[in-house]
Amino acid sequence: MARPKREGPAAASGEAQKLSRIDAVPHTGNQPSAQSNPAARSAAFILDEATALGIRIATDGDELIMLVPLRVPRETRRWFEIQLHEFRAEVVNIILRKNAARTGVVS
Repeated sequence: MARPKREGPAAASGEAQKLSRIDAVPHTGNQPSAQSNPAARSAAFILDEATALGIRIATDGDELIMLVPLRVPRETRRWFEIQLHEFRAEVVNIILRKNAARTGVVS
């Protein structure tokens, strides 16, 4: 299988495959890499999708409460129930951090 032909001035000199400093993503101690905690990313995705559908999710610090509009299909609601059960600790953590940032309370 032939490799695709590269175009541009960097292709002629063989620099097309090198990364520049602009392409590199900095990693600091305060900012973990994007792949460091896939469960937290999954929990954030679940919360974003729930918000997009009008589903409200709250917590008392331990349990999750989900308010779902009637227009959301039963299968969708059930999917969220399963995902929230699987990623409960991460979802609770995200909600508590957002509430702490909003109210200014530090725990």
